[in-house]
Amino acid sequence: MGAGATDPSRTLALALVHVGADLESIWDDLAVAGYGQEAAIGRDRMLAFAPTPEAKAQLRAYWRERAMERLSALRGPIDELKGLYSPTQPYRSALLEALRERAPTLVSPTDLVAPQIEPAIKLCLEDYLNPIHEETVRWSREVKARAIRAAGLRDDPRFDALPWSGRVTLLRERFAQMLAPHGFTVRNKGRNVVAAERPTTDGRFIYALVDDGGANLGRYGQLSHWIAIRTPRQRLSHDPDKDESLARFGIGDLVPEFHWSARHFQTFPEFCRAVDTAAYAALCIFRKVDAALLS
Repeated sequence: MGAGATDPSRTLALALVHVGADLESIWDDLAVAGYGQEAAIGRDRMLAFAPTPEAKAQLRAYWRERAMERLSALRGPIDELKGLYSPTQPYRSALLEALRERAPTLVSPTDLVAPQIEPAIKLCLEDYLNPIHEETVRWSREVKARAIRAAGLRDDPRFDALPWSGRVTLLRERFAQMLAPHGFTVRNKGRNVVAAERPTTDGRFIYALVDDGGANLGRYGQLSHWIAIRTPRQRLSHDPDKDESLARFGIGDLVPEFHWSARHFQTFPEFCRAVDTAAYAALCIFRKVDAALLS
């Protein structure tokens, strides 16, 4: 890199810190568009395990600080529990460091011990017999069913018998329907992988939503999506060892409990809802990243 040139890794990391700091605006954008309800219910479940207003405020701060620290590390190396990240990342959270120091004093109420540093999340994961978990599943399903009806998504009896390769094709088509009007190019990256890509406005980076669920689309009814950001000369691959992207992270890093919204499905309408939610969330994140790079 020539004298005076800007390191693209640091430029991107600093922009992503700003995106992480503003993550609740992504939740708001999803809610306004009708795609954020299930994840919000999942977050409410965790907030229910924070016993005081101060504990709830700490959990919300944890989500924000974790996003800032995680995204500033770009793609790692990462060990969130021990606080081991890239030595060059520009942001480290004092809150997360304090939580790591206190984590050994947290006591599990059951025989399950969850590796987690935030007290409310840890309690939520460990108190697995609490009826709030079943309530969350029921409420999430009801909200999803209402959203499907509101969107006019109709069942297709042929979907159950569709092989996973056919579902990959449907995934690509729905990604294109959602994202092509916003400048994304959607294509297959091999048999198992679909990528929706577009350059940032300044032309320095290529942003991508990638789903490499492949056979899991049929076997388990499950999406497997993530975000990658690279320079135009770098190669995108679903294989982490071959992927040259500078940054690689999950939508759930910015939208906690996103798996309630856009991971599992059984029916064709649920598949469409999950894919559309992932695509819209990726679009919201792209807009934040793009704006942060320009500011």
